[in-house]
Amino acid sequence: EECLQKYLKQNNGKCPIQQHAHCEFSQNKAVRKLVSELLVICPRQFDLKKGQSNEGIKSGGEEGELWNESNPNLNLNLNLNSKNNCNCNFKGKMKDLKDHLDKSCNLISNKQNIPSEIVNELNVMSEQIRELQNVVKDLQLQLQLQSEKVQTILSYLFFVFACLNK
Repeated sequence: EECLQKYLKQNNGKCPIQQHAHCEFSQNKAVRKLVSELLVICPRQFDLKKGQSNEGIKSGGEEGELWNESNPNLNLNLNLNSKNNCNCNFKGKMKDLKDHLDKSCNLISNKQNIPSEIVNELNVMSEQIRELQNVVKDLQLQLQLQSEKVQTILSYLFFVFACLNK
């Protein structure tokens, strides 16, 4: 409903199918009831299967590089789900779909889990950066100590050389 209303508003009431003018949105309870009774599969499972069937499509980049242009996040989601070997066997009525997605779907949701994956990756990278900073500090300290040793040795040699020349 929302999409249709938005489309009609943005296109001055033109029909999305035949482009004739003066279309108006109206709710139809009979149609709404029929739609809510339609049998559907889980859209996440559908996206997963669609991603797997598109996996062989090459586009853009170097040979062998895979990319799903329609949804770049699907590749990440596909990888996350295939790591877990998850499938969703939901087949039910349209009216039950939202409840399924919110409560019982075992597939990773792009909206919910990809940000948490990114946060996890950023935490790992942050820890690696801290470790590298510590290594740099240690190396700088070692370099400073070596430099002080070299200065001490040069001072000693200069002193010895000065004493020998007297």
